Amino acid sequence: MIVLLLFTLIALAIAHSPSSLSTSQTLRLKQTRDICSRKVHCILNKEAMEGPFYVPHPLIRTNITEDRPGIPLSLEITVLNAKNCSVVPNAFVDIWHADAMGEYSGWATGSLLSSTSHLTARGTPIESSHWLRGVQATDDSGVARFNTVWPGWYRGRSTHIHLRIHSGNVTLSHGVFLGGERVAHTGQLFFADELVTEVSKTREPYVSRRKTLLPRMNGDDGIFVGSDGGDQIVDVQADEDVFHGSVTVGIDPESDHHESPMRPPHFGRPGRSPWRDFLAAVFGALIVVAVWALAKLFLRWRQARSGYSAVQLSDDDGAYSLTKPR
Repeated sequence: MIVLLLFTLIALAIAHSPSSLSTSQTLRLKQTRDICSRKVHCILNKEAMEGPFYVPHPLIRTNITEDRPGIPLSLEITVLNAKNCSVVPNAFVDIWHADAMGEYSGWATGSLLSSTSHLTARGTPIESSHWLRGVQATDDSGVARFNTVWPGWYRGRSTHIHLRIHSGNVTLSHGVFLGGERVAHTGQLFFADELVTEVSKTREPYVSRRKTLLPRMNGDDGIFVGSDGGDQIVDVQADEDVFHGSVTVGIDPESDHHESPMRPPHFGRPGRSPWRDFLAAVFGALIVVAVWALAKLFLRWRQARSGYSAVQLSDDDGAYSLTKPR
């Protein structure tokens, strides 16, 4: 009875004592609890190549769809400080991706993609469209929100979305993002192979795209492999005709990656699995050996058919002559 009374008094004292946490500390605690409840893994995500299709000075906007057809995709990107797992407010998240037919705004036709997908420098746009490009600041919960469409694919790459995260002081002008103090992260977001395959088989205009080019799986994409893309797969929930995607990106807000790598961090070309280049080299060597062996067999067959045999004239110069037996 006495123990129960003591516990009751302690509980009442705690309930009526003034809070020792400030408003900002309470908000940070709530955000941390939210992150823990979503079982978010707080890791520093690897840098990935920017690619040749980045266009500076994106528009500050949530809806980046414009006139592009496709499955509507609402995308939430949560930015965390990987040092302490706290959210990063007021970071500017800059995204861009291909449309359902695998084309980027700024490049009028997809015909250039095959010739520029392995560029080692940023390309130059040939027209002024800006669809499926935009930048948004993270809110107090570290979340940037976009409305777009499900991205398409093009030769050599699995389905993905590019992003850059700017931290520090930024320059804005009339709804345009002019630049930031630091590029804290350059990366790419990916999607589960099963969902990509399902969409390509059941939903237009992706079905039409599949007829001309099958989607590449993540394991066959060298950038996915080299940048640990499995940590950057978007969690997608389907709601009738709309997809809702969410992903968490861990950054170091104090780092600066203005000079982002244009090549993936492994041997091989962008968009290719590193083993493909190795196997291609081995296959090429086998072809050379096979051709040499066939040529040698053919020469022996000709010699046998004509009755000539090779006779070495000198051990020094290694010369040969054909002598017909009498």
